[in-house]
Formats: sequence, structure tokens, C-alpha cells
Amino acid sequence: MFCRNLGWMTPFALMGRRNEVHEHPTVVTVETNLRSRPLLRTTIQPVPHSKRDDNWFDVTSDVLNAGVAHDWAIRPDCGAVTLFSGTVRDHAEGRDDVVALTYEAYEEKTIEAFAAITTELRSRWTDVGRVVIWHRVGRLELSEVSVIVAVSSPHRPVAFEAARFAIDALKVSAPIWKHEEWSEGADWGTGASLIEDPRNVSSESN
Repeated sequence: MFCRNLGWMTPFALMGRRNEVHEHPTVVTVETNLRSRPLLRTTIQPVPHSKRDDNWFDVTSDVLNAGVAHDWAIRPDCGAVTLFSGTVRDHAEGRDDVVALTYEAYEEKTIEAFAAITTELRSRWTDVGRVVIWHRVGRLELSEVSVIVAVSSPHRPVAFEAARFAIDALKVSAPIWKHEEWSEGADWGTGASLIEDPRNVSSESN
């Protein structure tokens, strides 16, 4: 849903809205409806990660390390780990020469969203082992990793399906926004819609 009358509202005034994420096999970008708002120049501090039992959630300005996520997801009783890594691409809707993105998040609520996604994930695939959901904030150059999801399970079908669900649910339920920079200027992304409950997100096998 696109809102034309938001003016100078901040991302945090839009807690009822979600980001739109455009995905290809290695790329995730986030769009928002804050088209008229200038880029924030504040420093974004990383949130201490939440690693408890078999779940690890993080919203951070630090570089995301896929190897660390993969290795942590391994468990002796799990024979499969599926890892999704979303990276910054050089184009977006209507913009063919994107050079960088800046992500902002309502960090506390984003961690809560990751927890809700994982709760729903584990209710659908009860033999899932470990779950990692991380997202970067701050300015990212082309090809930098913006999001990582990793899921382990005893067998590969569940790992694939649960990881796909996690990234799809993140796209519609986490309060994360992005600002695009391209050769002719900079602006917030061009699409947004209401935040959805992860329980309403469909999956390939459910």
C-alpha cells in the first residue's frame, strides 16, 4: 500500500507498515513509502544480538559473516543446513544504477518480529534444529550482505522449506526501511504495505 501524504514522518511513525523486499537468488533489497524524507545522518548503533537456546537473532551495523551463521546452525542431530544470503544489487524498481543502500530498523520490534517468525516456523516444522536471522543496518555498498537466514534440520527438505518461509516472513513482518542512492540522486524506496503476522504467511508445503 502506497501512502502519498506521509510527508516528513519518520520510519518509526510507520510501525503499522512493512517493507517490500525484492529478491533474486542472492539479492534482497527493501523498499519503503518514505519518498519525501531526507536521509538521516545519525549514527546507527548495533543492537546486542539475541542468541538463546537454538535461535540467534541480530540487527547490527557490523558486517554479516555467512560462515559464522552456517557453522553455528550445525547440530549433531541435524544433517542439513540451508543458508540464504541477501546482497545489495545495482538496481531497484525504476532505478537502474543504484550504488548504495542505507537500512534503518525499529530494532527492538525487529528482534521481536524475528522471534515471532521463528515461533511460527517451529510450529510448522517441528524437527528444525537451529535458526539464525540477522539483518544489517547502516550504509551498504553493492554486493554487501544485508540479510542472512540459516536453518538446520535432520533432513534437507525441512531445512529448505523452513529457510524459505523465514525470509518470506521477514519481508512482510519486520519494520526495516531502506534509502537508495543512485547516479542522479537519493531517496527512500518506492513501495510499502501493512505489516503482516507471520502466522498468515504461506509456505511451499503448508
